[in-house]
Amino acid sequence: MQPQPLVIEYSFRLQDNSEELFTIRLDPQTLETLPEAKAEPLPHWTKLSFSQCASCPLTEASSPHCPAAVNIAPIVRRGEKLLSFDVLDLQVTTAERV
Repeated sequence: MQPQPLVIEYSFRLQDNSEELFTIRLDPQTLETLPEAKAEPLPHWTKLSFSQCASCPLTEASSPHCPAAVNIAPIVRRGEKLLSFDVLDLQVTTAERV
């Protein structure tokens, strides 16, 4: 039986009372993020050639996109309408802490 993923939900409530919900699923053994079911085109900044970390062992041939950037792309995309100084309430929910 496959172990259940660890699920972390981030609920952002904005000043206009709109809400954005982000769900991150992690492999319980490796803690790697599990991909979302629906894939959207990846932004250009996820390409390894865009800004590869100095200590990154990956090559463009084996991994054209940075795995960390790919994992946060959906969150960044949905948060594009926010400004860095926007006031909001954040609730983080896990199975262990509700």
